[in-house]
Amino acid sequence: MVQNFPDGTTGVDQLNTILPRCQDLVSTYHPLGMTSDRR
Repeated sequence: MVQNFPDGTTGVDQLNTILPRCQDLVSTYHPLGMTSDRR
């Protein structure tokens, strides 16, 4: 189910903008995340 947000984006767009930030946080603060990013 696609949810439309007030700014006109869909849930998928929201996820695509939020996920990279989460991965950046994980790779910054979590050693395992850093090593897996450097594969």
